[in-house]
Amino acid sequence: MRNFVLFLCVAFLSATATPTLLDATPGRRAFIGSISDSACGLHHLMSGTPARQCTLRCVQMGAKFVLVDEVRQRVYALSDQIKAKAYAGQKVRVIGTLKGSGIEVAAMTLIKQKPH
Repeated sequence: MRNFVLFLCVAFLSATATPTLLDATPGRRAFIGSISDSACGLHHLMSGTPARQCTLRCVQMGAKFVLVDEVRQRVYALSDQIKAKAYAGQKVRVIGTLKGSGIEVAAMTLIKQKPH
């Protein structure tokens, strides 16, 4: 009976851990930051323009989408420019593998901001 209860506990924990398997892949980790562009990086150059608009304009002019980690003051190139476009100027969680100064993107999700 004790083994059966132990089996049920392990099965339950395995089932509830499934959504995080993407994070558990060797070499992958989570990155938190905002989607910006390679021209502006940490600071948007078009003052008075919302971050989303500035980012999209700069990308139209040839820049690439990047992830900006404001806490660590780092800018990461992103392998998936299509996913990044949907989140231009917004805070996201990126799951991926760090390769040099870039991230090989596996997944990207929006981080919902609390209303002020």
